Amino acid sequence: MLPMSQEPKTELHHRLLRHLNYSLGRSLDEHTPEDPHIALAYVSRDPMMRRMIVERH
Repeated sequence: MLPMSQEPKTELHHRLLRHLNYSLGRSLDEHTPEDPHIALAYVSRDPMMRRMIVERH
């Protein structure tokens, strides 16, 4: 897992916004009520996927 480069709360906020913007194509002004939950699921999935890829090689 990649180390967090900022304070955990700030890093989590950055990762949530990144997935909201780039994975879902939404901004804070135009997201649906479900979008933050989906973005959080992507944030949670990222380290698991990284670990799975590393373990395969």
